[in-house]
Formats: sequence, structure tokens, C-alpha cells
Amino acid sequence: MTPGAPEGRGTDPPFIAWLNGRVSRAPADLRTRMNAAVRDAIVTGGPASALLLEAAARCIARAVALGRDRRAALDLLAADGLLTVACDAAVEEGDAGGFARRASARLATLLPAGEA
Repeated sequence: MTPGAPEGRGTDPPFIAWLNGRVSRAPADLRTRMNAAVRDAIVTGGPASALLLEAAARCIARAVALGRDRRAALDLLAADGLLTVACDAAVEEGDAGGFARRASARLATLLPAGEA
């Protein structure tokens, strides 16, 4: 478990408060998108890094679906921020290597067939 990060779902107010504390200097629109992504990521229990990774992957998938639409930029920025916080959380959890393997595998699922 990440010190200071409550385990549970992204819909839990303590988790959202913890995340907002980590990204308090980000623009409001970006924080809002990150919070929405975390709320949409359904990961029960487990470390903060797992929930944040899933939220980031969903942001990337949404950006890919939007294609060249300018709205995709906010999703890509949210994914970047979520992955940054997830990496930090994984280090605090003492599982940086495991997180790197899980992140690589999860993000590879977003590639078109044959590109992984």
C-alpha cells in the first residue's frame, strides 16, 4: 500500500483527496479530467499504483479513439499525470519493478494488433 494513499476504488473520497494533494498545482481542467478517469477505473482494493495505471490506460484509449480531435490532448495530459503519480506510488509501495512490468503489459493492450 502506498503510504498515505487509501486502498479502494477511485470513487472513494479519501482516494480522490489523496490524488488531488499530489496534483494540486495542475490546472483545474486537468485535475478534473484526472479525477474523472480515476472514478471510471474500476479496480477494487489493491495498491494506488494499480488504480492510477488503469485510469491512465483509459485516458490513452479515449485519446486514441478521438484521433486528431483537439479534445484528445486533455486525455493525453491526464494520462501523463496519472502515470507520473502511479510511478511515484509504485516506488512508495516498494514495487517499482512489478509496476513497470504491469504498466508495460497494460499499455501494450492499447496498441493495434501486431504492433505490441
